[in-house]
Formats: sequence, structure tokens, C-alpha cells
Amino acid sequence: MWQSRRLRVVFFILWIFPSIVFPSEQWEIHQVVFVGNEFFTDEQLLAVVHLKPTEYGIVDQFLLNFTHLVLRTPQAPKWLRNISWKVEEEIRQARRSFYNPTVAESDRQLLLQLYNAYGFHDADVTVRFVRDTTHHLNTVFFEIWEGQRATFDTIVLRGLSRLQPQCNSAFSTFLSRSAISLL
Repeated sequence: MWQSRRLRVVFFILWIFPSIVFPSEQWEIHQVVFVGNEFFTDEQLLAVVHLKPTEYGIVDQFLLNFTHLVLRTPQAPKWLRNISWKVEEEIRQARRSFYNPTVAESDRQLLLQLYNAYGFHDADVTVRFVRDTTHHLNTVFFEIWEGQRATFDTIVLRGLSRLQPQCNSAFSTFLSRSAISLL
């Protein structure tokens, strides 16, 4: 009797909270797209973020194409098909990159910090993950609004005229080559 109650409780928990027991599906990233960026290039921004598209090197692509061909050929020996299946699975598992909303939010914050460090204090970044089931492409979009960049055109240093003459002449030489003026 107590075992049937325990079983009912387990089924109830599985029914109510399936995502706790069974993790949700993982979606492989095929593209990372930056929209609205003008100051930084896509390559510079991609170097900053952690979400990256799945990339296979030239050797990986060759092996994947070969194993795919072997697996589609019914005349291929069984031992070769078994090895091909294992090789393909290992390559795909080792190089895959999956979407994670927590990492996406962290990347959004990193991009905001980068823009802020370069004077874009009003910048805004949003992240969207789009699953294209017809073409089997999953894309992460970082939509960026850079805003106006803050710049300095003049810095005024007051009280330097009260310094000793040798310090004042050194500052004057420096100031003559820059946009800084003495008052």
C-alpha cells in the first residue's frame, strides 16, 4: 500500500514538473548574427560573446561527409558503418554549441559593458533565439542600438599657473600639442 502511494507521488511529480526530471531539449547554434553594430565588426563582437555557432574544421567536414556517405550506402560493410556512426557521433558531440538563455543574458551584459567602455553609454542590446524548423537552422540574434558616442573635446585644468616655472613650461609644451587649455 505504501509503495503504491509512493509510486503515485512520483508520477504526480513527473506530471507536474517534467523539466526537473527530464532536462529540456538542447538547440544547436548554427549562426550568431549581430544587427545594428557599426562601431565594432561582427568578428570583434563574436570574440567577446560566449555563444558561438557550431563550427567544424576542414578535417571534421571531410570525415563527416565520408561517414555520411558510408552510412547512406547499403553495400558498405557493417564494421565500416559501425565505425562511421561512432566517428560521426564523436565529432558532432565534441564540436557542438548549444543555446543557453543564461549564457545569452551574460553575453548581452558583456556587449553592454564593451559599448559602455568605448563611450556608448546609452547603448542597448537585445538577444533573440530563432529556430527555423524548415531549414533546420538555429540563429542567435544580438540586436544592438549603439546610440551616440560620448567624446571629450576640451579639458580645462585650473590652477596650473601657480606651479613652479619649470613644471609650468613642461605643461605648456604638452598643452601646445593637445586640445587642453590653461585658464
